[in-house]
Amino acid sequence: MKELISCFAEMILNKYFSYKSKSGMNLFPEINGKKLMSLYPGKPVKQLVKEYYKDKISKIILATIFIIAIVIAVSISRLTSNTVTKENSLPRNDVGNGKYSVNLSASTDDYRYGEIEVKVEERLLSDAECDSMMDELYNHLTEIVPGENEGFNHIEKDMVFPAKVDNYPFSLRWESSDYLIVDSNGHINNEDINEEGVPIDIKVIMSYRKREKTYDIKAIIYPVTLSEDEKRISELKDALLSEDEKSKTKSQYKLPDFINGKPISWKETKQPVVPIVIILGVCLIIGIWFGTDKDLTSKYEERNRQMIIEYAEFVSKLQILLSSGSTIRKAMEKIAEDYKRNRQKGGEYKYVYEELLLCIRKLRDGVDEAGCYEFFGNRCGIVCYKKLTSLLIQNLRKGTEGILEAMDNEVRMAFEERKAVARRMGEEAQTKMIFPMMLMLSVVMLIIMIPAYLSFGGL
Repeated sequence: MKELISCFAEMILNKYFSYKSKSGMNLFPEINGKKLMSLYPGKPVKQLVKEYYKDKISKIILATIFIIAIVIAVSISRLTSNTVTKENSLPRNDVGNGKYSVNLSASTDDYRYGEIEVKVEERLLSDAECDSMMDELYNHLTEIVPGENEGFNHIEKDMVFPAKVDNYPFSLRWESSDYLIVDSNGHINNEDINEEGVPIDIKVIMSYRKREKTYDIKAIIYPVTLSEDEKRISELKDALLSEDEKSKTKSQYKLPDFINGKPISWKETKQPVVPIVIILGVCLIIGIWFGTDKDLTSKYEERNRQMIIEYAEFVSKLQILLSSGSTIRKAMEKIAEDYKRNRQKGGEYKYVYEELLLCIRKLRDGVDEAGCYEFFGNRCGIVCYKKLTSLLIQNLRKGTEGILEAMDNEVRMAFEERKAVARRMGEEAQTKMIFPMMLMLSVVMLIIMIPAYLSFGGL
């Protein structure tokens, strides 16, 4: 199938190319050829374009076949399936399956009624069916209602009183002969019941449309049977309550010294602190380990940002000194000395001038001047400084002709770059301010809306 579609697509392409050679019309954009040439270097562009459009046409043909198949299948399904029977009737859903709607069109010999929506209700139960199904549900309820209890003859825990049971179309309503013991939701209050138990009559009223039927259920409610551990805990709580009553007027809450004639000791239960401290300590160590790396990265990025901003000032100073007749070395030394004096007076620390001081130190130690400038550019590690040092080294080797013009251009470009960096920083600051501003707006909205809501509510 795939090969057949591929052959058909190739046939269409061949027809197109033969038509193109005659008419000169090109339906395929040339930009696609340039993109394909960039993605697959070394291959002929014509072959790439042909393979690309061959694959494209093959996919279109396959999609068209798929759509046609779906249309045919849906059409056949709609023709063969008809809700309306030959006797002009619509089937009803069985009891409990709900109603459905169908769109029908009606017509006579002389009039067309158009489309109309017909809602088909589910089938209703006859009286006999209703009674039979209610009896069936009652038998089913005898298994559901006891819940976690053994049976109706021994009820200790809450019972299950459903308002509706799946697969049955009846609404259930529950009544109790003593709501203080058993309420209409099946909750049991058996704290004050003796061990002999209390009989309770329960009624369940099943209703279906206007038909109702009542069933009686008899149950015996018993107090909760406690395990040995539960009995001991209950006795201890009773002893605590007794001591609390005795010492209510005293400044101390006296704990019982004996329980069932046996001495009892008390000790405060404290939360385990050591494991929590260890876990927090490990988290702190991990946080410090990775946080330090992140802090170092942030500082490095800030250093680079500062050096980019300072580049315009640095290259401007250098250009002024070179214009006044200084050599490159003397200009560098002058800038470094001025910064050093400014730092001694409490001036701002600047990374680029610190790197320059290191470069001047190497110059004075007798290192080759071109090597020092290259070292300075590599230490700065930023493109603009590397470009500047390359320009300085080039003029050292070829002479100072054209250096002033080149420096003028560099100063102009440096200030343009500084403006672009300032704009980017402003945009970043605006982005960072969005969340606090949204938070403040939410707080203001709450301050305005809550009093308005309370006043409208009459509170």
